[in-house]
Amino acid sequence: MKNPSCVINQKKIDLPPKNPLIPKNFDIFPKDETLSAKPVHTNLDGVDLWFMKDDKFERPKAKVTLKLYTKDNEFGTSSESHLFVKFWT
Repeated sequence: MKNPSCVINQKKIDLPPKNPLIPKNFDIFPKDETLSAKPVHTNLDGVDLWFMKDDKFERPKAKVTLKLYTKDNEFGTSSESHLFVKFWT
């Protein structure tokens, strides 16, 4: 387990690289009534961002909803576009 090595077609089996997107600090900020009373809306370069601090459960969390608008890859009219959609979903 510490030194995995298996050569299959000259490819080495190894562990995946470290994920740089995993947070390292899970500290909870102190309670703030102004941030937990109602959601705050911000628009950044055409992106709607809503933020509301959770002071009830005091757990770090996020909910992200994305819509992808694209005109490339003949969206929905070819097998390549269906594969593109499958990768995104």
